[in-house]
Amino acid sequence: MKENNDEHSIWDGTEAEIIEDSQSSEFESDNIGIKLSYTLTQNEIFDAVYYGNLFRANGKKKDRIYIITFLVLLCGFLGFYIYNRNITNIFMAVFCVISILGILIIPKLYVKSFAKNMANNSDKELKVSIFSDRLDIGSDEGKWHIDFNDDCQVQEINNLFVITSKEKSCIIPHRAIEPDLLAEVSAIMLSVGMKNNEDEF
Repeated sequence: MKENNDEHSIWDGTEAEIIEDSQSSEFESDNIGIKLSYTLTQNEIFDAVYYGNLFRANGKKKDRIYIITFLVLLCGFLGFYIYNRNITNIFMAVFCVISILGILIIPKLYVKSFAKNMANNSDKELKVSIFSDRLDIGSDEGKWHIDFNDDCQVQEINNLFVITSKEKSCIIPHRAIEPDLLAEVSAIMLSVGMKNNEDEF
């Protein structure tokens, strides 16, 4: 289980704005939204991408299988070496160790580099409005949204809400949400079907 990152959980003092849903029809009850403004940090991007479903979701499961396989082979080669003292078994054991380290380290380095580039090139403040049925991201002509439908998944990772839907994604850090509103936002995310990453293998 990963420890929660305090950097993502302590409110940064940014005040949220309560807004009305302009897309609600006159026959619907008022759909009140919460508008947030924040800039993502490198660590937040890394945690969301590396630990969430934004990077090699299926590949991570395969990596676990490969690591277990190489560990079994490693034990086997070491056992054979103890039994027959054949130096080839040592080389094969070293190959297994290098393979395991490569599987563990290379993806992490790649995501760190990606997160650094994203943080350096995305210093623009994000505007995210949270409604009960969707997220509105951006403003004016550049505005886009994520509908809370069957294709949408929400994960909570190190005090971040990571929302994904097909080709779209959004990261919302807890620190950007006023403490009095955090429970309400969490309830919306739970209604979508929040998946806590700490419970995954």
